[in-house]
Amino acid sequence: MSPVEGAKGGTSGRSETSGSHAEASGAGAGGMSGVPAALSSGAGTSGAMSGPPPCPEPGALRCVPDGKGKREQCSDGMWVEAAACAAGEVCAGMDTTKPGSCLLVAAVCAGNEGKAVCDGEGTLYQCDANAVIERQESCGSAELCKPGITSGKCAKCVPGKHRCTGKQLERCDEGGEAFGPDTPCVNEALCDAEAGKCNAPACEAGQWVCRGDELQRCNEQQTELVRQTNCGPGLCSAEMHACVECASDSQCADRASGCQEGSCRGNMCTTTPARDGKACGGSATCRGGACCTPNCRNKCGGASDGCGGTCDAVCPPRCGNGIVEGDELCDGNCPTSCPDDGNDCTRDVPRGLPCKIECKHEVIETGVKNKCGGCGALRYMGMTVPDTVMTGVYCSVGMGSCFATGTIDCLSRPGNMLGCTARGASPRPEVCDGADEDCDGIGDNNGADASCGPGMRCASGYGRCEPIPP
Repeated sequence: MSPVEGAKGGTSGRSETSGSHAEASGAGAGGMSGVPAALSSGAGTSGAMSGPPPCPEPGALRCVPDGKGKREQCSDGMWVEAAACAAGEVCAGMDTTKPGSCLLVAAVCAGNEGKAVCDGEGTLYQCDANAVIERQESCGSAELCKPGITSGKCAKCVPGKHRCTGKQLERCDEGGEAFGPDTPCVNEALCDAEAGKCNAPACEAGQWVCRGDELQRCNEQQTELVRQTNCGPGLCSAEMHACVECASDSQCADRASGCQEGSCRGNMCTTTPARDGKACGGSATCRGGACCTPNCRNKCGGASDGCGGTCDAVCPPRCGNGIVEGDELCDGNCPTSCPDDGNDCTRDVPRGLPCKIECKHEVIETGVKNKCGGCGALRYMGMTVPDTVMTGVYCSVGMGSCFATGTIDCLSRPGNMLGCTARGASPRPEVCDGADEDCDGIGDNNGADASCGPGMRCASGYGRCEPIPP
């Protein structure tokens, strides 16, 4: 018999009369297997009686209190023996809607009279005192049915189980009635209902990291660092969020030309002047980054050769050409004042010699204006760079809340200093919010606990305060 056969109970469907009771009583003489004596006898119901009082109406049935499922029927004002209930049936007592009728006993209710019981397939049965199914309900699963044994109804959720609603981790209450808040997670992706916990972020959202030569960035869900690109040896820059052009001078060798050598400055390839005196073809040597050919024509000993050296020729004393050479005396045709050459980056200085003033232009650094409008070579990060260096290139300063971006440009005009135009914020005391206020590259440290108040601490990586464990 299946667990639900009892639900199809009711009367046995046969019409009991005194004329047929002998055969029926013989069939039920063996009693009921597995049915409690209290049920088959009708004990405790109004059907039990001490003597044979007059019966109420012809055809009425009642149970005989012998525990065997026997019954009596009203005939001619007297109770006479009627067909007994068959095996697997129970006689309904006077307190039921159909006194004396035979009801099928549900297998699932045998031994669970008056209780709620679950089968193995998630159905909840409510058994009455006669082991008959009074009500049944499909809970959907055995887990949702088990709590009903006590409460008498299916649970709405499995007690102790978790679920995620957005980033909120929720837990089913002990009665299986409803889910309630458990722990708020950093985001929905970090809410782990199966494990019943909030997973810690693997990284900060938007964080850039170099793993060897590979540039990686934290995904929006903060569950992993995602590969962006492979930069090559030493060329990964998490600070610049990109692969840089160089990490050493050797990677810029292709920029070398004449008296300019390839150099790596600020992770960018540029050129710097070759050392003075380096041969650059024939008798020419490098001088201030340019190839210079010595010139001693019409120059006497001690005079500059134009390339950092002096001339050795010995010249006769003369001054008729207006230039005092060597130790010659002035013949009256020598200049007496020094004219301005019109170059802002040179200065006119007199040098006294016998009988005359020799004019000489002293070069201030390069002697020409640079792209920032100043005199002399450009400087960047403490290094000399050529006037051809590119401006407007991306640059950045600071970390955390102090991080800012800009471009490489002249710091002043006129001037000769290049720098990054970025102006980051100043460091501030840390507070527990997941950000890096003190700009040291790590969020929620160096005093973030103090912002949470007494008895609290900052849950690093979560950006929230929590009680200090006892």
